Amino acid sequence: MPGQLTLPTLYVRRAQTDMQRSLERLSTGLRVNRAADDPAGFAVAENLSARARSVAVARRNIGDGRSLMMTLDGSANEVGDLLKRLRELAVQGASETLGDTERGYLDTEQQQLVEEIDRIANTTDLFGRTWADGSAGTISVQVGADAGDTIDVDTGDFRSLTLGVDTLDLSTSGGAGNALADIDSALDLLNGQRSRFGAAMNRLDVAERLAQHQEMVHTEAASRIMDADMAMEVAEMAKAQIRMQASVAAQMILRNANQAYMSALLS
Repeated sequence: MPGQLTLPTLYVRRAQTDMQRSLERLSTGLRVNRAADDPAGFAVAENLSARARSVAVARRNIGDGRSLMMTLDGSANEVGDLLKRLRELAVQGASETLGDTERGYLDTEQQQLVEEIDRIANTTDLFGRTWADGSAGTISVQVGADAGDTIDVDTGDFRSLTLGVDTLDLSTSGGAGNALADIDSALDLLNGQRSRFGAAMNRLDVAERLAQHQEMVHTEAASRIMDADMAMEVAEMAKAQIRMQASVAAQMILRNANQAYMSALLS
């Protein structure tokens, strides 16, 4: 009867639906375009995607941590050069062959060097704050996607007071001799801090490689769930087209048959 839902008509509608689904997937490149396409898979993929994005942010944190360590190590290197120059002056001043005028020159340079050490300590800044003046202490760098997945790094303290060279006196040979021990202790303290910077950078390098691997794994896992198999979708669309063409042809044959039947009844 006219308007009746026939089997060929039903097949046409199903084929159209399949074609639209395949076309959508081919257009977006995604197998799952909405939660209804695969509720369980969608939830898993969203969790994987969220974790991958979190790990990507952690990688940026690691890069910031490495930049901080490199900045501190660069400043420490300059302070180390100043301490070495101070030691040269102390060795020179420990000799009683110097006159008062020459010793005054040594003492003046020594004061300038100590002031420069403090200037470096108080102006080594990054990300809007200073780090080498003892105010930061030990900080935590978030290197993973989970709470507590951190690496603690010591920012050090390069001030002359902390290094023990703030009260050096090169005005006498005895004072210069005593300064040698103080400067050696300062060098030991500074080198210990630089060693910790290097160890922290090595740990951050390892953490970054791990974060890169985790980001790749989570991204690939989410992609396997969400992304469309392009070859399969092309094949599915071709199948749907063939089914629709066959159903349309069957529908036309059925319509013609119905018309012939009605004509026979009326004749």
